Amino acid sequence: MADDLTAALEIVIGLPCRHDCLKFSGGGDVEAMRIAAAHLERDLVEYEPDIAEHRIRVADALSLAPAPTSDLILRLREAVARTEPDHVLPGGAGEDSAYESLFGTFLPDDNPGWR
Repeated sequence: MADDLTAALEIVIGLPCRHDCLKFSGGGDVEAMRIAAAHLERDLVEYEPDIAEHRIRVADALSLAPAPTSDLILRLREAVARTEPDHVLPGGAGEDSAYESLFGTFLPDDNPGWR
């Protein structure tokens, strides 16, 4: 997810939707990840209106500077791209199962709630 603990914490705090950004990345497309992140952030703010204040408090407590979402997406994408093909998720049960990329093949348009 990141090169070091500080970078990982910045992504966790600033991009809590990182898993879904990867899922809806169209195979690692940065623009698809940005679009997905915008939809996910909108959904998060609707569910938790005070999320911005929570992020600031946590970042301050950890002496971290908030990073723009676009920077976090780029960092996440670069970190995940560097893990392939050696570190990927198992595709299924059994020793002979294929491995899958951490980048999902879905696009933001594949989510009917975001159309």
